[in-house]
Amino acid sequence: MIEISGNKIELRPYQKEAINAWAENEYRGILAMATGTGKTIIAIEAIKDFLSEGNIGLIIVPTKTLLKQWYKEIKKYVTNAAIVCCSSDDVGWEEKLERLIRLHLRQNDASGSSLFARPKIVITTMGTAWKNEFKEHFKNIPDEDVIVIIDEVHRVGAPRYRAVMLLPFKKRLGLSATPIRDWDYIGTKKIMDYFGGIVYKYTIPDGIKAGYLVPYEYHVKPVVLTLDEIKKYLEVSEEIRKVVRMILKEFPGQSIKNLISMAEELGEYDEEMIMSLQNLLVNRRRIIKKCKNKYDATLDIIDEYGEIIKSCLIYCEDYKQLDITKKLMLDKGLSVGEYTARLDKDERERTFDSMKAGHIKFLLSCKCLDEGVDIPACESAILMANSTVEREFIQRRGRVLRPHPDKKTAIIVKDLNPFSISL
Repeated sequence: MIEISGNKIELRPYQKEAINAWAENEYRGILAMATGTGKTIIAIEAIKDFLSEGNIGLIIVPTKTLLKQWYKEIKKYVTNAAIVCCSSDDVGWEEKLERLIRLHLRQNDASGSSLFARPKIVITTMGTAWKNEFKEHFKNIPDEDVIVIIDEVHRVGAPRYRAVMLLPFKKRLGLSATPIRDWDYIGTKKIMDYFGGIVYKYTIPDGIKAGYLVPYEYHVKPVVLTLDEIKKYLEVSEEIRKVVRMILKEFPGQSIKNLISMAEELGEYDEEMIMSLQNLLVNRRRIIKKCKNKYDATLDIIDEYGEIIKSCLIYCEDYKQLDITKKLMLDKGLSVGEYTARLDKDERERTFDSMKAGHIKFLLSCKCLDEGVDIPACESAILMANSTVEREFIQRRGRVLRPHPDKKTAIIVKDLNPFSISL
């Protein structure tokens, strides 16, 4: 056995239940648990015994930011671990990984059991893990010797990343607040088949009721479209109706949602029609999300709530909306920063530090804050880019529900247009 050293993990009752449910399912399964309920801690505790037996923990995450966050947590709770990080930011990771695997194989020889008495952990991004050159490193390792942990597991259902689920290792743990992929039956099915389904759920209401997440107030700010936007919305809606009629004529008795979910299994012509419909739906949603009146509405929200909040996340649809909003806020003398993919990791880290120190009150982002980023001090959010995708709303809501000594209640304000965006 390998001795594991590090800070002791004190599990909450539901965290113990989650680990037990996974273990009872033959160490396979998905934990569908709300943001802020400690999925990373659960995973580290779940694999400690496995690591102590000399095996390898393989952790796969969607972003380099999450890779760095996992690295910090593992160093805190498994201080003597040998960790290899694999991403485009990690120079020479191939050689380090190969060296770790060679040591593991030698350690498993009868004569080499004491060669490497440290826990072995590999952390990689999905963008690296799906490639054959990464998976090739593990080809000689027995299926029982590696445990696969995939964080934000819903992401691995995307066509580009599904090759990750070709990893043959028998012990598998998936983590996500929202493991079901909206409008993607095939991607969701592949995830469920690989992990053996969801074995434990812990929702935002569960966390609030138990006191592990803070309660929140939810407010809606009505926003009207301009006349030009209404005209465009109606024009796109008419195009949508035409395509829907064509599709339903081709597939009588089917629902549009099911057909979109299964588009990959249709013929080339039918798939093209489905893709055309998807593009039209996206274009119509963008009219709503990028409504010009949202700028004034957001400034009105800040005026209304600004005195009672200390730190606030603002979610924008894209860089153009973010840049305009940022300029308008700066012109009003507000302390504003951004957290986006166009900043390098050091700039993003400095922005976070400034917000934690109270130098920045409003933090603007597009997608970067949807998953995994730990910002417990934030107590409010403005959703300019309101979404019909349940996953996005759950993820964004969860960002401000993490407990903090100075936080009693979170405030979430959503811009809402009086237009239905259903089919």
